Amino acid sequence: MSQAQDPADLQAEIARLKDENEKLRASNRRWIRIAGTDSLTKLPNKVFFSTALLPQAISKPMPMAGPWVVS
Repeated sequence: MSQAQDPADLQAEIARLKDENEKLRASNRRWIRIAGTDSLTKLPNKVFFSTALLPQAISKPMPMAGPWVVS
């Protein structure tokens, strides 16, 4: 199964795969944007809220209003 291949062929295959990978990443970014946007208003929808905004809001600590006393 393991055969020696020409280094130029391998470099060409790597370049092709990198190009294909970048195209797929761009396509995924487009679909994520489409999925997170309301088609009528073009505003963010609940998919966007739950995948982008909610995790950020949950991860930030809330400022404390005052000292807590535990006895």
